[in-house]
Amino acid sequence: ASPYKGEVAYVSTQVGRLHDWLTKQNLEDKTIVILTGDHGEGLGDHGERTHGYFAYNSTLWVPLIISSPGSKHHRVENYVSHQDIFPTVCDLLDLKVPRQVQGQSLRPALQGKKIKERTIYFESLYPYYSRGWAPLRGLIINHHKYIDSPIPELYDLEADFREEKNLITSSSWTHWKEKLDEFQKKNRYPQAEKAYSQELTPEIYRRLKSLGYVSSGRRPQALPISPATDIKTMLFYENQVEDAWRLAQAGQVEKALKLLKQVRDKKPELDIAYTRLASLYKQQGLTQKALEILETGRERLPSNYEIFSAYVSLLLELGHFGEVIQAIKSSSLRPLQFDPEMWNYLGVAYGHLGEFEEAIKAYDLALKLDPDYPVAAANRGLAAALLYRRSRQRDWFNEAERSFRLALEADENLVSAYNGLAFLYQLNGDYSRAIDEWEKAVQIDPHFGLALYNLGLAYLHQGRKDKALTCFLNYKKQFFNSLTQEEKIKLEELINQCQQK
Repeated sequence: ASPYKGEVAYVSTQVGRLHDWLTKQNLEDKTIVILTGDHGEGLGDHGERTHGYFAYNSTLWVPLIISSPGSKHHRVENYVSHQDIFPTVCDLLDLKVPRQVQGQSLRPALQGKKIKERTIYFESLYPYYSRGWAPLRGLIINHHKYIDSPIPELYDLEADFREEKNLITSSSWTHWKEKLDEFQKKNRYPQAEKAYSQELTPEIYRRLKSLGYVSSGRRPQALPISPATDIKTMLFYENQVEDAWRLAQAGQVEKALKLLKQVRDKKPELDIAYTRLASLYKQQGLTQKALEILETGRERLPSNYEIFSAYVSLLLELGHFGEVIQAIKSSSLRPLQFDPEMWNYLGVAYGHLGEFEEAIKAYDLALKLDPDYPVAAANRGLAAALLYRRSRQRDWFNEAERSFRLALEADENLVSAYNGLAFLYQLNGDYSRAIDEWEKAVQIDPHFGLALYNLGLAYLHQGRKDKALTCFLNYKKQFFNSLTQEEKIKLEELINQCQQK
């Protein structure tokens, strides 16, 4: 069965439940019910597999059902808009519609009366603001639909609702372009533009991101507006990138690599070509090639944050800690203000270089952006614990313990926090509490080798050889083949020590 049809059936069921409840409560004739959709799905129409790129009817035309006391059951033939919902509700509730609200009340239509035709404006700016592609805007007037982009389009919706025959000519383009410019000028709302230009606060950014409305918070440098950066052009190549990714997932890696390279060479301004190609090389263990791909991407698209974050992540994974610090500290990309993960990466890099106080500053920035970031809190705890080991200042012990507890409040199954607490208590000579924490870590994740090994050492320190032996034998069973020769010798010595009476 089609997943899309399944979603439609689910919505239908929920609407039925709502209707039944209203009927049982005798509220059906006292309630305004509005059912609509935020967008349609391309499902391959015009090459759009999902939504958010084009503004064809497959994604623009959505259901709008309004039921209110006294309304007549009929279909309205005029084009209406989501802008009309708010003034309609105000009108139905006999409330004054604010002056700045655009849209018209549909109350007359609900009563079976004719409503006047008017211009419908639409836009699709996600690709512009998030990818730097050419913007897309348009108008629907009567049954004509004009789509303004570097490759403009004009359709007669009465004769061609699926928008398959582009009627645009040079003269009609001039006419419709003037209409669009005039409409935008007439309907410009300075307060909205002012609100848009305001800086996002970390709290607003977190809330928007949790709802799925922002990905990286970036606004990349726009690419030159031309047919080459028209959404129709760019999406074709992006679809090829996704096709290549599916090939890779199906085990056809060489075909995938070939296709990704072709796309990158044909469309060097397409960011996803670099990140996907680098990711595939990384999966194949070719990390240096992956790094080179991302470096090239950064050179060609210096304002692209997805490439930047993938680059920094790979540098960290490869142990290039100085380069991680240099990349983050020298970056002027605005999204760094909002990305706690990058500041966590910075802290990890400083920590590996022994600069624990700088690491804590970075973790504090990450936690300021996201107070419920357990990994950053646990990493902060480790940095403080290492400062305690270095200085033996009690304040650092308290800071470490507080950070580990904060991490566990956010994620009670975070094994690295239990491991960190155990390490801290061991530093303080409290092996009983250390063992308690390592046991929790191993219970949650029996394959967490570091905690398992440390638990064995702690048991051995207490003279509990049987328990220590169990830990070391378990560790050997899981990790022996991945150990260095020196580590193997050390493990065998510990096992022998446990077996001696």
